[in-house]
Amino acid sequence: MHTVLARVALRWPVRTGVRWQVLPIGTTEPGNRRDAVRAPLRLRFQVTERGSGAVFRGRTTDLSENGMRGRLEATSTAPSEGAPVDVGLLLRGAVFPLPGRWQTVIGDEDGWDVAVAFTDLAESMADLLRSHVFAALREQRRLSLL
Repeated sequence: MHTVLARVALRWPVRTGVRWQVLPIGTTEPGNRRDAVRAPLRLRFQVTERGSGAVFRGRTTDLSENGMRGRLEATSTAPSEGAPVDVGLLLRGAVFPLPGRWQTVIGDEDGWDVAVAFTDLAESMADLLRSHVFAALREQRRLSLL
Protein backbone atom coordinates (compact mmCIF):
# COMPACT_ATOMS: atom_id res chain seq x y z
CA MET A 1 0.00 0.00 0.00
CA HIS A 2 1.20 3.51 -0.74
CA THR A 3 0.10 6.79 0.82
CA VAL A 4 0.06 10.27 -0.66
CA LEU A 5 -0.93 13.71 0.63
CA ALA A 6 -3.94 15.09 -1.23
CA ARG A 7 -6.42 17.94 -1.25
CA VAL A 8 -10.11 17.94 -2.06
CA ALA A 9 -10.69 19.64 -5.43
CA LEU A 10 -14.44 19.06 -5.84
CA ARG A 11 -17.26 17.59 -3.80
CA TRP A 12 -20.75 17.06 -5.22
CA PRO A 13 -23.89 15.13 -4.26
CA VAL A 14 -25.10 12.14 -6.28
CA ARG A 15 -28.07 9.78 -5.78
CA THR A 16 -25.94 7.26 -3.89
CA GLY A 17 -24.12 9.72 -1.62
CA VAL A 18 -21.28 12.12 -2.30
CA ARG A 19 -18.52 12.10 -4.93
CA TRP A 20 -15.10 13.50 -4.21
CA GLN A 21 -12.36 14.57 -6.57
CA VAL A 22 -9.05 14.43 -4.74
CA LEU A 23 -5.80 15.73 -6.21
CA PRO A 24 -2.38 14.53 -5.01
CA ILE A 25 -0.10 17.24 -3.66
CA GLY A 26 2.93 15.13 -2.84
CA THR A 27 4.80 12.01 -3.81
CA THR A 28 3.68 8.51 -2.90
CA GLU A 29 5.37 6.77 -0.01
CA PRO A 30 5.28 3.12 0.99
CA GLY A 31 2.94 2.65 3.91
CA ASN A 32 1.20 0.07 6.01
CA ARG A 33 -2.26 0.46 7.47
CA ARG A 34 -1.27 -1.59 10.50
CA ASP A 35 1.44 -0.89 13.03
CA ALA A 36 1.95 -4.58 13.82
CA VAL A 37 2.20 -7.86 11.97
CA ARG A 38 -0.96 -9.97 12.23
CA ALA A 39 -1.17 -13.78 11.93
CA PRO A 40 -4.21 -15.99 11.38
CA LEU A 41 -4.33 -17.96 14.65
CA ARG A 42 -7.01 -20.00 16.44
CA LEU A 43 -6.43 -19.59 20.17
CA ARG A 44 -8.92 -19.87 23.01
CA PHE A 45 -9.69 -16.76 25.03
CA GLN A 46 -12.03 -15.37 27.65
CA VAL A 47 -13.07 -11.72 27.89
CA THR A 48 -14.50 -10.00 30.96
CA GLU A 49 -16.09 -6.57 30.59
CA ARG A 50 -14.81 -4.40 33.42
CA GLY A 51 -18.03 -2.39 33.86
CA SER A 52 -20.68 -5.11 33.67
CA GLY A 53 -18.63 -8.15 34.66
CA ALA A 54 -20.07 -10.04 31.68
CA VAL A 55 -17.88 -12.97 30.60
CA PHE A 56 -17.48 -14.14 27.01
CA ARG A 57 -15.54 -17.10 25.58
CA GLY A 58 -14.32 -17.74 22.08
CA ARG A 59 -11.45 -18.33 19.67
CA THR A 60 -9.24 -15.87 17.89
CA THR A 61 -9.25 -15.59 14.11
CA ASP A 62 -6.08 -13.51 14.09
CA LEU A 63 -3.67 -11.92 16.52
CA SER A 64 -1.12 -9.12 16.67
CA GLU A 65 0.67 -7.28 19.45
CA ASN A 66 -1.90 -4.47 19.07
CA GLY A 67 -5.06 -6.54 19.21
CA MET A 68 -7.02 -9.54 18.08
CA ARG A 69 -10.09 -10.54 16.17
CA GLY A 70 -12.19 -13.49 17.19
CA ARG A 71 -15.50 -15.29 17.33
CA LEU A 72 -17.44 -15.41 20.59
CA GLU A 73 -19.85 -18.16 21.54
CA ALA A 74 -23.50 -17.09 21.51
CA THR A 75 -24.70 -15.72 24.85
CA SER A 76 -27.77 -13.90 26.10
CA THR A 77 -25.64 -10.83 26.82
CA ALA A 78 -24.25 -8.67 24.01
CA PRO A 79 -20.72 -7.26 24.23
CA SER A 80 -20.73 -3.46 24.63
CA GLU A 81 -18.69 -1.91 21.82
CA GLY A 82 -16.10 0.51 23.25
CA ALA A 83 -16.19 -1.02 26.75
CA PRO A 84 -12.89 -1.72 28.55
CA VAL A 85 -12.19 -5.44 28.89
CA ASP A 86 -9.74 -7.91 30.37
CA VAL A 87 -8.72 -10.67 27.96
CA GLY A 88 -7.37 -14.01 29.15
CA LEU A 89 -5.53 -15.50 26.15
CA LEU A 90 -4.42 -19.14 26.18
CA LEU A 91 -0.90 -19.03 24.78
CA ARG A 92 1.82 -21.67 25.13
CA GLY A 93 -0.23 -23.61 27.68
CA ALA A 94 -0.81 -20.66 30.02
CA VAL A 95 -3.43 -17.91 30.28
CA PHE A 96 -2.01 -14.41 29.79
CA PRO A 97 -3.98 -11.35 30.97
CA LEU A 98 -4.28 -8.57 28.38
CA PRO A 99 -6.07 -5.26 29.02
CA GLY A 100 -8.08 -3.98 26.09
CA ARG A 101 -11.22 -2.42 24.68
CA TRP A 102 -13.96 -3.81 22.40
CA GLN A 103 -13.20 -2.22 19.04
CA THR A 104 -15.83 -3.88 16.83
CA VAL A 105 -18.81 -6.06 17.73
CA ILE A 106 -20.95 -7.70 15.03
CA GLY A 107 -23.52 -10.27 16.10
CA ASP A 108 -25.61 -12.95 14.44
CA GLU A 109 -27.64 -15.93 15.66
CA ASP A 110 -24.52 -18.07 16.17
CA GLY A 111 -22.33 -15.65 18.14
CA TRP A 112 -20.32 -12.47 17.87
CA ASP A 113 -17.46 -11.41 15.60
CA VAL A 114 -15.32 -9.07 17.66
CA ALA A 115 -12.14 -7.06 17.53
CA VAL A 116 -10.25 -6.11 20.67
CA ALA A 117 -7.60 -3.39 20.76
CA PHE A 118 -5.03 -4.08 23.47
CA THR A 119 -4.29 -1.11 25.75
CA ASP A 120 -1.37 -0.38 28.04
CA LEU A 121 0.45 -3.66 27.31
CA ALA A 122 3.72 -4.20 29.10
CA GLU A 123 6.62 -4.33 26.64
CA SER A 124 7.41 -7.90 27.71
CA MET A 125 3.83 -8.96 26.83
CA ALA A 126 4.01 -7.19 23.46
CA ASP A 127 7.31 -9.02 22.81
CA LEU A 128 5.71 -12.36 23.71
CA LEU A 129 2.75 -11.75 21.36
CA ARG A 130 5.07 -10.57 18.57
CA SER A 131 7.29 -13.64 18.88
CA HIS A 132 4.24 -15.93 18.84
CA VAL A 133 2.86 -14.20 15.73
CA PHE A 134 6.16 -14.48 13.85
CA ALA A 135 6.59 -18.13 14.90
CA ALA A 136 3.08 -18.91 13.62
CA LEU A 137 3.77 -17.15 10.31
CA ARG A 138 7.05 -19.06 9.89
CA GLU A 139 5.28 -22.38 10.56
CA GLN A 140 2.45 -21.56 8.17
CA ARG A 141 4.94 -20.59 5.50
CA ARG A 142 6.87 -23.82 6.11
CA LEU A 143 3.66 -25.77 5.65
CA SER A 144 2.84 -23.64 2.56
CA LEU A 145 -0.38 -22.35 4.11
CA LEU A 146 0.47 -18.74 3.26
